[in-house]
Amino acid sequence: MRMDLVTEKKSRLYRELFLSGFFIGCAIASKWIGIYAAAGLAVLYFWSVTRQVLLAGKARERLSETLAEEERKRLEYRAEHTWSRVLRACLCCVGFFILIPAVIYLLSYIPYYSYRSFSSPGQYLNMVIQAQNSMFSYHSEPGLGMDHAFYSPWYDWPLNGRPMYYAMAEYMPPNISMSIFCFGNPMVWYPGLAGMVFTLILFLCRHVYRLRGTDGLLHWHSRT
Repeated sequence: MRMDLVTEKKSRLYRELFLSGFFIGCAIASKWIGIYAAAGLAVLYFWSVTRQVLLAGKARERLSETLAEEERKRLEYRAEHTWSRVLRACLCCVGFFILIPAVIYLLSYIPYYSYRSFSSPGQYLNMVIQAQNSMFSYHSEPGLGMDHAFYSPWYDWPLNGRPMYYAMAEYMPPNISMSIFCFGNPMVWYPGLAGMVFTLILFLCRHVYRLRGTDGLLHWHSRT
C-alpha cells in the first residue's frame, strides 16, 4: 500500500507480494483463522488498486492542460501503463496468495501422515481433503465444535469473559484436580484492544486522502 503500483520497480513490488503470500500460507497452515487475515489483505490490496486506477483517470484529465514536457511524460506513462501493471500484479497475486499458500498447506500435512504410506500424490491429496472434511464436520456438527457445553463464543474472546474449557485430568491423586483452559493474557489483550481502537481513531482523524499534483506528480496526499 505504500508503493506506487505503476512506478515501483517490479522486482521490489513482486518480492513484497511474494513474501506476504508466503507468510499468509504459513498462517493458514497453522490454523484456519489465517484465512481471515488473508481476506483482510485482499480488501487492502484492492483498495490500493482502486486508488491507482483513480490516479490514472486523473492523469488523463490533466493531459488536456498545458504542461511541462517532463510532467506530461509522467502523466502519459501513468495513463498508459496503469491497467497493464495492475492486471500483471493481480495475475501474480493468484500465484502468491492462492497457489503458494495451497502448496504450503499441503506440505504441512507431511509430518501428520508420516506414519501412513501412500502410493501417489493423488492419494496424499485425497487424505488431506478427507482431513478437511473431518475437521469441518466436527466444527459444524451440533454439540461438538461450535456449540458444545464448554465452548467460548467468539465475541467473548477479547474480554476473556469465558475461557475455553479444554480438559480435566482424572488420573491425579485424590483431592487434587487439574483443568486446562485457554484464554488470552489480560496484560496483552486489554492494552492491545485499546491500542486497536486508538489506532483506528487516529487513522480516521489524520488520514484524508486527496489527489494532488502541485509538485508535478500525481499522488495520494495523506494529512498527518
